[in-house]
Amino acid sequence: MKFPRLDYVSVEEWLLSYVKDQTVLHLGCAGDLLQHGKDACLHYRLSKVCTTLCGIEIDKTALETVKAWVPEDKAGCIRYFCGDVAELDKLGVRKKFRIIIAGSIIEHLSNPGVMLQHMRSFCQDDGKVVIITPHVFGLMQFIRVALKADEAVNREHTCWFSIVTLTELCSRYGLRPIEWHTGYGWQPQSLRWRIQRTLGVPFFRAFPRLGGSLIGVFVPR
Repeated sequence: MKFPRLDYVSVEEWLLSYVKDQTVLHLGCAGDLLQHGKDACLHYRLSKVCTTLCGIEIDKTALETVKAWVPEDKAGCIRYFCGDVAELDKLGVRKKFRIIIAGSIIEHLSNPGVMLQHMRSFCQDDGKVVIITPHVFGLMQFIRVALKADEAVNREHTCWFSIVTLTELCSRYGLRPIEWHTGYGWQPQSLRWRIQRTLGVPFFRAFPRLGGSLIGVFVPR
């Protein structure tokens, strides 16, 4: 399978534009950047652009931090549930959403198909599912393996995905891809990061198939 048309994007900026004025279910809403403050928290930034935002998080302590930055409201436009995305049907979520986001979750799961089945169930018929995960063909990962013999991966990850493998997995749970991107995520500001971004972004925009993060947008079949 040849690569589809790809763009190389800032993951957070692309996502904020994509979900503007939508009802959103955010799986794994705490993320792993809370130590850098609320401006590094994707859920906080999503709350500024979504009409309705529901967050799911298994880490209770991390969830409390997010709730302090983005409190629940009486109108029910901001809500949270603490629990496993593999048990989404048991957490008390009662509505369907226009967009469901799973950012950097699927590669952690023992059985990702269970999450995908729930995402399909809670997605509106005209809704979309957005999955973000490390890209197995990312150039920097390849360079580390080739030159350092080091697979720099989170010890909690269980798998790598490509466009082909993620398409196949999602198709088994009634989800069809309509859009793909690669991109780079938020990093703390530093001189090193500014240099990397200045040099790297033009290169990866020219060769987006080598980008480090993979973004797939899916619709129910």
